Amino acid sequence: MQVERRQRGFTFIEIVVVVAMILVLGAIAFTFFMGVYSTRVLNTVAMTDVANVAKAMEAISDSAQFEMTVTGPGPVPSVPGARVSKGTTLFLRRLLQGRDYDVYIRGTYQGGSVTYYFQNGTLYADSEAL
Repeated sequence: MQVERRQRGFTFIEIVVVVAMILVLGAIAFTFFMGVYSTRVLNTVAMTDVANVAKAMEAISDSAQFEMTVTGPGPVPSVPGARVSKGTTLFLRRLLQGRDYDVYIRGTYQGGSVTYYFQNGTLYADSEAL
């Protein structure tokens, strides 16, 4: 009389294939989420630069009027204490409009997806990606 032997469980090859598939899917997900996270960081850097330079420009007490484009890293000419981060490009304009100065700033980060605007004390965001 012959005893029938039943096999249970998975073979080593099956386990290796499943682990390999999980690792590949994990690597794809990690790359995707890191790309989304880094874009958010780049956008936040641009927004922070626009807000900080705007505060510094509003605090200027002299009669300076200017229009310029500044690419970071480095200080902003004609605006004491203002700096631009590496990779950020800002367009600045300060013009006399009647009795008050009109302050306009447009900023974006290289590789970012949002352009930020500051005008008349308000920060705006414009994005095709959102």
